[in-house]
Amino acid sequence: MSAELLHPGDAEAADLGRLLDEVNAHYRIAPLSGAARRGQVARMLSGGHVEILMARDAQGPVGLAVYTFLDPAGAEGPALYMKELYVSPRARRTGLGRRLMGRLAAIATERGCARMDWTTERWNEGALRFYEALGAEVQEQKVYFRLFADRFAGLAGD
Repeated sequence: MSAELLHPGDAEAADLGRLLDEVNAHYRIAPLSGAARRGQVARMLSGGHVEILMARDAQGPVGLAVYTFLDPAGAEGPALYMKELYVSPRARRTGLGRRLMGRLAAIATERGCARMDWTTERWNEGALRFYEALGAEVQEQKVYFRLFADRFAGLAGD
């Protein structure tokens, strides 16, 4: 697949919004309203907390990787943390996921990272096989936690 990989800007906001809607549908998450989606895209493009690598071909957007950097990630140096990797169904099995991961590995090398970290759902067998084929290792000693907003007030008040 000859997809262009780019760091999206304001001109790609609509494409990014469409990809994020696809991501939500993939994970069976209700779509955001137009205003909420536009706000999310604006926050992501502001460059404050995440970076984005987007892929598009002649027909439009086909994939993305959302990532940030964690430092310190240990004595060995910072880590690139990938929050999301998504490839549209029409672009799967074309090598695009591997190209996105390859670009992330190059970015991690450029930034002096010692490792890359990410998560995936246990039910996502395709992703598990894909990441293992890249040489990634499952980290069984880690436990993934999530605290929802309805619990913030109780914790923040302590």
